[in-house]
Amino acid sequence: MITVDHIQFRKAALFAASVVERRNTIPVLSTLKVTANGSLTLVGTDLDSYASASLSYDGDEGEFLLPEPTKVAKALKGAGGEVVTLSQIDKKLRVEAGELTADLASFQSPDDFPAVDAVAEEAFGAVVGTDFFRALDRVRPAISTEETRYYLNGVFFHKVGDWLYRAVATDGHRLFIADVPMPGSSGDLAEGVIIPRRAVERAIAAFGKAENGVRFAVGGAQKTNRKDTTLAPTTWNSRVGFAAAVGSLDLSLTTKLIDGTYPDIARVIPSGHPITIRVNRAALRKALKSITPLSTDKTRAIKLVATPGQITLTLNSPDVGTSHFPVAAEHQAPTGFMIGLNARYLGDAISSLTGENVDLGLTDSAAPMTISDPADLTFKVVQMPMRV
Repeated sequence: MITVDHIQFRKAALFAASVVERRNTIPVLSTLKVTANGSLTLVGTDLDSYASASLSYDGDEGEFLLPEPTKVAKALKGAGGEVVTLSQIDKKLRVEAGELTADLASFQSPDDFPAVDAVAEEAFGAVVGTDFFRALDRVRPAISTEETRYYLNGVFFHKVGDWLYRAVATDGHRLFIADVPMPGSSGDLAEGVIIPRRAVERAIAAFGKAENGVRFAVGGAQKTNRKDTTLAPTTWNSRVGFAAAVGSLDLSLTTKLIDGTYPDIARVIPSGHPITIRVNRAALRKALKSITPLSTDKTRAIKLVATPGQITLTLNSPDVGTSHFPVAAEHQAPTGFMIGLNARYLGDAISSLTGENVDLGLTDSAAPMTISDPADLTFKVVQMPMRV
C-alpha cells in the first residue's frame, strides 16, 4: 500500500500525462508507469517525449501502471480528501481518496512500458531562469504549423555571441527573435537546435515560473534501462531536457529535437530602415482590436497609411465596408506612404512586446518591416507585407 498527498499526486499525474496522446493505438502508452522506491515517480510518454514527476510517499516499494491518468486525476479532484491510497488487489490497482474507491483494470505489465530516452551525454548545459522561458514564450506565436516544412515547427535556439543565445521562430510570413544571456553555460550551440513546438509549450507551462533555476540540457540519448549497459550514448544532439524542483515535485521533461536545417534567417533581417514610425503600443493595440472585428477575411488585411503626425489603419471588407482608425505617431514617412499588413500577425507582435512604445521600421511597401521596442533591444519581429 502507498499513501501520498492528494494535491501533489494529482499535480504529478497531470504533468506526467501531459505527453500522453489522447487516442492511442498502443494501450501501454495511455498509462503512466509508477515506481515507488525512495520516492514515488510517475512517467508518461508518447515515444518522442517523456515527462516524469517524483514526490515523497509513505508505504511499500513497488512498480505498476496507472491507466487513464487524466480521468483519474479528475475523479480524485471531485472526491477530495487529504491523501490518496494506492494498492494492488487481484491484479487491479485500487485508488482511494475521500469516499471514492476505484478498482482500475490494467492489462499491461510495467515491463512493457517503453524505456526512457534521457539526455545521457550533454553537448550543452545551463541553469536557466524565467528570462529563458520568457524568450521562448515571446517567439512562440510565430512557430509554423505547416507540416510540409516540418523544420519550422519549433524554436531554433543557437549561440550568437559570448554567453548570448537566440531563440527564433518563423512561419515564413513573420520572424520573431528573442535574445537571452546564459552566463555559466557549458558546451556550444553554434549550429543550433530546433526544439519542437509542443515541447516549448510544455516547458513554459511546467518550468516558466520555477524560482530556483531549471537545468536545460542538449545532447545524445541512451535508454536508461537497456539490458546492455555497455552501449555508449549517441554523441549528436538528438534530445533536449528540462529538469527542476517545482514546489515539492521533482519534474523532468525530455523530448526529441527536430532533425532538420533551419533557414538562414540573417538574410531576411533588414540591416536598417529609412523610415521609422513610433507609436504608443496601447493605442496601436486598441486600433487593431477596434477595426479587425469588422473584417470577414481570415487574413484580416489592413492598410497602414502615414499622414502628418499620425498613421491610419484602414480595413476594407467587401461584406461589411471600409473602416478607418487614426493613431498619433512620430515619423518622417512621406504623406500617403502605405503598406499592407496581416492584422493578426501585427497583433501577435505587439503582444510580445512589453514597453510603452513600438517602432515600425520601413523601407518601402514591398520590403520586410521590423517591429521592436525602442527600450528593449533583446526582442524584434520581422513581418512581410502583403498586397491589400
